[in-house]
Amino acid sequence: MKKNLLFTMALLVSANVLAQTTSDLPADRTLISAPEESIQAAIEQCEKWAKEDGIKEADLNTYLLDCVNQELDVQDYLPVEALG
Repeated sequence: MKKNLLFTMALLVSANVLAQTTSDLPADRTLISAPEESIQAAIEQCEKWAKEDGIKEADLNTYLLDCVNQELDVQDYLPVEALG
């Protein structure tokens, strides 16, 4: 019972954060897909940071995807779903 309650609460909080994040975008901010060069540059930078931060191999893919998407967001690009 407690697991279901915690899961439901986490789901509601996540949905609320997502709703706030998308509603906080300025009306004139249009996100476009990033060119491959920008994605590759972000991957290289994030790999460097991962090495500096001592990210474990098991956590590397998740770290890189989050990092790359943060870098793309700063440049007003759409996030990627996976790194190829």
